[in-house]
Amino acid sequence: MSDPTPPPVPVTPGEIQLDRADFVEPKPAGPRCDVCGNALLGNYFEINEKMACERCRYAVEEAFQQRGGAGGFLKAALAGFGAAVAGSILYYAVREATGYNIGLIAILVGWGVGKAVHWGARGKGGGVFQALAIFLTYMAIVSTYLPAIFTEISKQVDKEKAAATAPAQAGGAATQPASGKAPRPAKAKAPVTFGQVVLGLGAILLLAAAVPFLNALQHPITLLIIAFGLWEAWKINRRVELAISGPFQVGAAPASAPAGS
Repeated sequence: MSDPTPPPVPVTPGEIQLDRADFVEPKPAGPRCDVCGNALLGNYFEINEKMACERCRYAVEEAFQQRGGAGGFLKAALAGFGAAVAGSILYYAVREATGYNIGLIAILVGWGVGKAVHWGARGKGGGVFQALAIFLTYMAIVSTYLPAIFTEISKQVDKEKAAATAPAQAGGAATQPASGKAPRPAKAKAPVTFGQVVLGLGAILLLAAAVPFLNALQHPITLLIIAFGLWEAWKINRRVELAISGPFQVGAAPASAPAGS
């Protein structure tokens, strides 16, 4: 008995197959809002050359005009500080490993700090955030001189201790009074206060910040390398200008567009 099932009919490319349905999601027709992704119907606006619906146009403008205040500055400062610490470690490691001040690393430090501040400021930028990024970048670079400064301070302290103990050891019993009375004990030094520690650390940071200028005659390239990093941090945090134009009709070229575009 023959099989009643008919053989499959070959289908040529491009021929419509009615025995099988392929459901394909239709492609969206027409332009869409670059902010929310919804289709643009009727009119639209342009925000920094990006298409936006009317609702997103006012939402973006309102969010742009809201400055972060003290909280926004603190967020930018903390983010920039974290990037500055990481950049300082990287800069110091590369310089110690190679023995050279590599300008590319300074640019990378400025870029990282600038991006962190830019993120904390929610991308708005401005003079305050530029100054913050420049300060953190500069301190990240010059803080790499701190190990050498602490080493020199430690050497100086050891020399002073050795100079102070040498006469006492040389005199020995000759310093004993003729009356046989014991000498007066040395006056105990007052404990170091927290304020003195802060002032001392501040003075050391100021010294580190002055090192590039103190060595400018011998190593002028150092200032140029630092300038590269500062420029990168400043450039990233330039104030963003919000350019809004419209409304335009969907399907029609904007009035600002050149003819034939």
